[in-house]
Amino acid sequence: MTGFRYTKAHKPKPVLDIRRPLPRPADAENMTGFINGIPADSQAEERFFNYASRARGVYGVMYKLEDLVAPRGMPGWKQLDFLVQMRSGEYRAFQLGDMSFIHEGQRAGSIDFMNDILIQKGLRNQGVEVSKIEWINSADLDTNDLAEITVKELFE
Repeated sequence: MTGFRYTKAHKPKPVLDIRRPLPRPADAENMTGFINGIPADSQAEERFFNYASRARGVYGVMYKLEDLVAPRGMPGWKQLDFLVQMRSGEYRAFQLGDMSFIHEGQRAGSIDFMNDILIQKGLRNQGVEVSKIEWINSADLDTNDLAEITVKELFE
């Protein structure tokens, strides 16, 4: 039974010439447009998530909490941008907004206040106690440097 030789299986050559990506410069922004698989509404939200999740006192960051008051598409539907769990066990809620304009009159301000109360109530029904909803100006998150400073002021 001599003379039988089996051919060795060879790996096929790749169709595309795949090379390692070049390293990015240190100052380049690494924006993907997604936060935990959910499309981000703005780069400011993505920057806040990236820096908040790396902050020292933060245990976890949840993005886009929906259906707190009513299901999506129904009257009363509300959405919370970020819910941050601190290492101490405390929760903090954040909304990002464009503060470059000023509300005209007390009616618009009271509507925002009422929405915050409804979101707090929805969180409380799910067992999460939040003392207030903190609003962050999205202009404070325009660049990586500003975002890092803003998040450090919030969490440290």
